[in-house]
Amino acid sequence: GHQGANASELAYATLQSHTFGDLRRISQEETYSIEAMSGEAQRGSKWYRGIYGGPSWLGGCKCISIGSYELTKIVDGSGQPLEPYYSEFVKYMGDVPIRFWLGQADSGDDPWWGAEQDDNRT
Repeated sequence: GHQGANASELAYATLQSHTFGDLRRISQEETYSIEAMSGEAQRGSKWYRGIYGGPSWLGGCKCISIGSYELTKIVDGSGQPLEPYYSEFVKYMGDVPIRFWLGQADSGDDPWWGAEQDDNRT
């Protein structure tokens, strides 16, 4: 993990959920994080979603990655492809029809964008 990252760079955060919004009670046993990854094509485009836990015999240490994964942004805030990640994703997906949610519809624009621009929405 990047737990020593400088907070002013917005490169690391821990995430918690709280039962019924009670900030005194954390509702999950695991430790969750979102961590900026180095070597990205554009700042903020690759993140590591850390999920850490550990058995009680480790004394409560949340030091084992249990289901962590990487997140990669493939379109920018304007809905434009973010390369090389977009092309890598399209190649990986092959001929599967893809739809993206790009934001809120309150601007009057259609927030959906995809390989098939039609009215067959579900």
